[in-house]
Amino acid sequence: QNKALVDEVSATIILQSYLY
Repeated sequence: QNKALVDEVSATIILQSYLY
């Protein structure tokens, strides 16, 4: 469960790196 949260945060950071 904790790893899923980390993966979700990482995916958000990656998406933001593309958008910004």
